[in-house]
Amino acid sequence: MVGMSNISQQYQRPPKTDDSQQYTQQSESVKIAKVQNLYERSSRIHGYEIDTSTSAEVEIVKKYLENRGITFDKSTASSDLKGSILFDTQTRKNYPALTAFARNSKGEITGVQAVYLNLAGGKANISINRRSFGKISGSFIIIAKRNANDPNITIIAEGAETALSLQQSGIKGNIIASAGISNLRNYSPFPGEKIIIAADNDSKNPITNNTVIKAAKTLEMKGAITCIVKPPENGDFNNLLQSCGDQSIRDIIEPEITKLTKAVETTKLTQTENNSIAKQNDITNVKELYNKSSSLYYFKQEEEAKVEAIVANKFLENHTGIYSAKIFNNSNLRANMVFDEETQKSWPALTIFVKNDKDEITGAKILAINSKTCNKADIPEKSISTISGSFAEIAQQNSKYSPVTIITKDIETALTI
Repeated sequence: MVGMSNISQQYQRPPKTDDSQQYTQQSESVKIAKVQNLYERSSRIHGYEIDTSTSAEVEIVKKYLENRGITFDKSTASSDLKGSILFDTQTRKNYPALTAFARNSKGEITGVQAVYLNLAGGKANISINRRSFGKISGSFIIIAKRNANDPNITIIAEGAETALSLQQSGIKGNIIASAGISNLRNYSPFPGEKIIIAADNDSKNPITNNTVIKAAKTLEMKGAITCIVKPPENGDFNNLLQSCGDQSIRDIIEPEITKLTKAVETTKLTQTENNSIAKQNDITNVKELYNKSSSLYYFKQEEEAKVEAIVANKFLENHTGIYSAKIFNNSNLRANMVFDEETQKSWPALTIFVKNDKDEITGAKILAINSKTCNKADIPEKSISTISGSFAEIAQQNSKYSPVTIITKDIETALTI
């Protein structure tokens, strides 16, 4: 393979017996900076620039992925997957490597997961051939982003190869890799985000299974809607791709996408129905309040007058400077007693009922009054049920005058006019 003999000479460093110890002692910011530097000097798996020749390490990475059933072109290749040359401190040699870079919620590269390879496109024969550098916790490898017509689903796999296997199988949506099972729970979902965890089948390892289950519960506590899928046999989805083909993966993943999508639609429908029922209940409560309240016109019939009606009439007389039987006989203006939770007292109140364009009562504004001063009580005004789009008619126009409608912001202004 062209350029293969030059790999051992690239990025050469003088032997240092304390490389691992030095890296461990470095600060997090220094580690992140080194990862970002590696990103800049690594080669994209697919050359996007015209006349860009493919490097030897990229050819080896492609061979590694092809051996695992994964092929792609520039339309599907993530720019965060690269070919690099990395130095191994134990063997004191350089190796070609698949490097999958992880980004945090701000889109910043903070970490990388590297798979060290041999010249034939297999995993390197070293003690640890998969390593992570920088900061992985809370960062994820972006494999694919959903298009506008794709399902609004996020699929999280553990390793880059597993995530790539889902993309290879034609699964649509946001596909990311956590670069480690312990990082699954660190994902930050938006409220209601639908997440499928594409876990490995480690049936003989209860600790691994519990970690995945706990991660799903953590994501749900953050507001996500989750489900867990696994291959039917031991291994990951890349093993399934190699043994049974891409259809076998679609048969597992796509039904779960459908279930999650329908579940969310059903939830939205239920919420809409509940909101409609709640709104109807509110309107019923307003109508009951109207029936229990007193007409202000009772003030002219003292033997039938109630305290709240007297106080409400006096309040309007004080604040509008008028007293008119026509005004106070308005069916939209009523008096009632209201209980205030904060003061733990019942107050007389002027209640203004509003109606929609069908002349139906939809809401009310309650103005508590101090019975001693006949001024507004020192408690907030209250609105109940639906006020928006409804109005309280204070007076109808006289046919002798021009047809003019005057809308005011409050009851006192309307009465004064």
